[in-house]
Amino acid sequence: MKQKLKNNQSGRTIMEMIAYIMIMVTLTAAIASMVHTGIHRYECSQIQQELADLKKIIVMRYAAAGNYKQISWNDLRESHMGPKSIMPTRDCSTRKCYGQHTFEGKIDIGTNDEYGETFYIEFQELPTDVCAQMGSKQWPATDGSDMERLQINNTVWTFASLKNDGEKVLPAQTKDVVEACKKGYDNKIRWTFN
Repeated sequence: MKQKLKNNQSGRTIMEMIAYIMIMVTLTAAIASMVHTGIHRYECSQIQQELADLKKIIVMRYAAAGNYKQISWNDLRESHMGPKSIMPTRDCSTRKCYGQHTFEGKIDIGTNDEYGETFYIEFQELPTDVCAQMGSKQWPATDGSDMERLQINNTVWTFASLKNDGEKVLPAQTKDVVEACKKGYDNKIRWTFN
């Protein structure tokens, strides 16, 4: 008597399972990478918007006084003028405090001189790529104030008429900005406006 072969086996082989798992892992990694890139792009645009909004608010807040002598986080906080996303959450009346940008670094504001004719905005703890993007930003004089000085870590740019030894002339060239930005999250940019 002949025995018939059974042809009703179901299931997958180990090789098919490994191939399936490899495909799923590759797709998951690709999707995760795209999501991470999208989030980082959003954060980059968000931090640039925070800077532009803060500058605009400072100019509007102190326009009536004609100077920036009283500029402080406490004043912006009490007047309810600062962007809520970057405002300090604690009372700043008795000690120095800082705002916080999208990448969770400090934001400092203040005046550069005793007359209050200029003010600065300083973003600290910036990643390298964000440092390069923000340092390359050109500031149009549309709100009544011009950028007169840019400092990235230890490199300074200013106008030729204000230039000191060792400083570069504005506008900052992208190549120079990239060189001024350090690797990692330890970059600091200070913009000075008049």
